[in-house]
Parts: sequence; C-alpha cells; structure tokens
Amino acid sequence: VISKKEISSHHATLFITENRKVFIKDRRSRNGTYVNGERIKQIQLYRGDQVLLANKYPLDWIELL
Repeated sequence: VISKKEISSHHATLFITENRKVFIKDRRSRNGTYVNGERIKQIQLYRGDQVLLANKYPLDWIELL
C-alpha cells in the first residue's frame, strides 16, 4: 500500500503468468499507471521498465516479485 492521495487503494495489479511473464494492469485509476512515460491499461513488463503510479510515484516492481 502506498499512502498518497493521488493513488487509490486498488490502483494497479501486478501479476505473473505460468510462463513467468510479468504484467501490470491499471485498475481504472483516476490518475493512471504509466510505463516508460506512457499511460497503460495493461502491459507486459521487462527489466529496465520504469513504472510510475499517478505519473509521479515510482514503483520498484522488481523488488515485489
């Protein structure tokens, strides 16, 4: 949980498929989820991708795996 007013309690979901691919899905958040500067709905993540919640708060997604 990230305690910032621009980030909702169910802002985005990270998930890993059976073949170990990592995806992030925006949960229809008001301020959006961004990967490498682009607002996304759902996208596969790769090492080196920068994820920002509300286009301001970095998410160290590698640490969460």
